[in-house]
Amino acid sequence: MIKNVAFAGLTSILILTSCSTRGAMEPFHKNKYFERSMTNVQIGTLVDKKHTQAIIKAIYLNQIFKTSDQEVENFFISTFFASDPEDSNRSGLHNPDYVLLLNKHEPMFVTELEEDHFLRQNLPLKERWSRYYHVRFKKMQSNDLTLTLSHKKYGTIVLPYAKDELAK
Repeated sequence: MIKNVAFAGLTSILILTSCSTRGAMEPFHKNKYFERSMTNVQIGTLVDKKHTQAIIKAIYLNQIFKTSDQEVENFFISTFFASDPEDSNRSGLHNPDYVLLLNKHEPMFVTELEEDHFLRQNLPLKERWSRYYHVRFKKMQSNDLTLTLSHKKYGTIVLPYAKDELAK
């Protein structure tokens, strides 16, 4: 009797697990860009007195899109600033209280992205309270990239990237 119950239980487990067609990573297989960027996303926060003041999430695009402009360093960035001005010309990455740098260099171009933009539709950063940007910096000769977001009162977020590590 015990052998029959054990055999039936083991058989049931084998049948149920072998019939599953979904792997653990299947939810992330939205598209090849989404999947590659999941391993590339970096996140940082600035906290003051237990209150989040800033969140930045960044994806280095040069390794995601091999055909993108390789003469510059491309990033897809989302930001949330707790005390952002209502004026869109002074909010998000245009907020004068925050400074974004790559290896101590300012961006060449900061383009805020509309909701239907290709990057917003195909990459994994999708919070409704964030602002989204395509940010381009001059080409860096160094393999090591350090993206920083600084605020004079709240401090600095440091997001390190290594070009050769991202190529794997």
